[in-house]
Amino acid sequence: MKVSSRLISALLLLFMILATGIGPVTVEARTCETSSNLFNGPCLSSSNCANVCHNEAMSSVLLLLLVFVFDLIAFGLAVAAEQRRTTWQISRESRDLSYCVYDKDIATGLGLGSFLILLASQLLIMVASQCLCCGRPLTPSGSRSWAIFLFITTWVFFFIAQVCLLAGSVRNAYHTKYRVYFGNTSPSCRSLRKGVFGAGAAFIVLTGIVSELYYVTLSRAKDFQPPRDPELEIWLI
Repeated sequence: MKVSSRLISALLLLFMILATGIGPVTVEARTCETSSNLFNGPCLSSSNCANVCHNEAMSSVLLLLLVFVFDLIAFGLAVAAEQRRTTWQISRESRDLSYCVYDKDIATGLGLGSFLILLASQLLIMVASQCLCCGRPLTPSGSRSWAIFLFITTWVFFFIAQVCLLAGSVRNAYHTKYRVYFGNTSPSCRSLRKGVFGAGAAFIVLTGIVSELYYVTLSRAKDFQPPRDPELEIWLI
């Protein structure tokens, strides 16, 4: 539980950093574009541009908040699934008959819930960012390189987390049903190993951190403007 509290605190700190850092970058870039008459969007004046960009920044913050909440819920469900894994004991009806008795299967539902919520979180980020493959091409920059790297990394972490959650849920739902007759041999009661849902919870945290970093980095890459040639601007004027 102490580890879970520390991870939650780390996620909160990361969200605060991202939320305070995404707005100024967007507004500054759009204001610069407006001042040079190169922004062809709805910003027809500096004040109008500031309002539009402020709304976009607020939308980004709300998106990051929603993704953070989804990841936090998915993490909590995965931790709960790890703690509520199905356990078993051997029951003997007689000296010559024994079988496996399992307790209530709660972890399977928790694991599947975590799986679906993490999937929704990932889809939300990818739809909002246009999955890096849609929209206008990004100008070559350091932010673009980092966005590509984080895009690949977040999908790797997401895939590992989903495999752990789905495999853990399926395995936890499996119960040994055969009985052993005649003899002192006990049945082999199969159950989920400890740590599968825990690994899924750890990769949920990594997925959440990297996906939000990817979104912020991609926003900066989209707003990046290469240095302009002053002589070309004078000629255009």
